[in-house]
Amino acid sequence: MSQQEAKWYIVQIQSGSEKKVIQQLHEKARQRGLSEVFEEVFMPAQEVSEVRRGKKMNVEKKFFPGYILIKMQPNRDAWYLVRSIDGVFDFLGAKGNNGIPQPVAPKDVAQIRDMQEKISQGAYTAVHASTYEIGENVKVIDGPFEGFVGVVEEVDQVKSRLKVSVSIFGRATPIELEYGQVTKV
Repeated sequence: MSQQEAKWYIVQIQSGSEKKVIQQLHEKARQRGLSEVFEEVFMPAQEVSEVRRGKKMNVEKKFFPGYILIKMQPNRDAWYLVRSIDGVFDFLGAKGNNGIPQPVAPKDVAQIRDMQEKISQGAYTAVHASTYEIGENVKVIDGPFEGFVGVVEEVDQVKSRLKVSVSIFGRATPIELEYGQVTKV
C-alpha cells in the first residue's frame, strides 16, 4: 500500500460513544494491519468539576459531542474501516462528494487545539445565560463549524446544548453545540 500524506477528517458519531468509537478504531486498525494509516485521533475535551448527587466529581466535557477528528492517510480501506465501526454515522462532507470524505484544513484543527488549550488555562468560560428557541437562527462562533449559520432544531437547557441544522456541502446537517459556541442572528 503506497503511503500518502495524512489529512484531518471530521467523523460524525453517536453522541456519547466517542471513547468507545476511538477504542474500536484502534483495535480494528491493529487487527487489519492499518495502524500506520491512522496518525492521530483527537476528541477535544476538558476536565471540569461538577456536583452530582451531592458529591464533587471530575468529568470530561466534550467540546463537540458527536464528533471526533482523525488524522489519517486518505484511502478507501481506511475510510471503510472507520465507517464499519458501531456508532459511526459518516465522515462530514462525504455525502455530497460520491462518498469521498473531505479533509479539514490543518489551520482549522490548529484553531480547535488552540481553543482547547485556552479553555484549559481558563481563558474562556462555559457559562452562558442565553436561552434559545426552536426555529431561531444562530451563527456558529466557535469550533470547526465557525461562520456557519443554522436553525435551532432542539434545545437542552439542562446541558446548555443545542442541535442546530447547518448547510454543509449543500445538505442540511444537524450538529450538536453548546450555548457558548453560537450567537443569535
